[in-house]
Amino acid sequence: MAESRSDTTAAAQTPSLRHPPSPVSSQSSVVSPMVQFNLVTREGETIQIKGDEDLSVMEAIRDAGVDELLALCGGARSCATCHVYVEPDVAASLAPMTEDESDLLDASDYRTEFSRLSCQLKLTGALDGRTFTIAPED
Repeated sequence: MAESRSDTTAAAQTPSLRHPPSPVSSQSSVVSPMVQFNLVTREGETIQIKGDEDLSVMEAIRDAGVDELLALCGGARSCATCHVYVEPDVAASLAPMTEDESDLLDASDYRTEFSRLSCQLKLTGALDGRTFTIAPED
């Protein structure tokens, strides 16, 4: 009986090879880096927002539950209700403004040289810790 018992113990300690672990897909283990930025509301309150890299700034603001930024078109670049101001030193590092974005911002009474549509700004590590300010409502 002792022989049978040690066989059982050995079997319990030996990993089963019947069902080897399934390989982990590289896609399922990839996690988008998070970018954190500050958002200044129209009332002057500063809120910290976190969003996955490659979301737009507008999507991260919306996902954080900030309803002050209307973004009526949902990021289709057709309404300018996601108008924000960027920091002067950040403005030069952003992707260039398209003609469509510029045309939409021209309709705002509050356009400045630091105006951008937040739907057109992709979150990247370069925006981590930066500040965006919601422009006054037209």
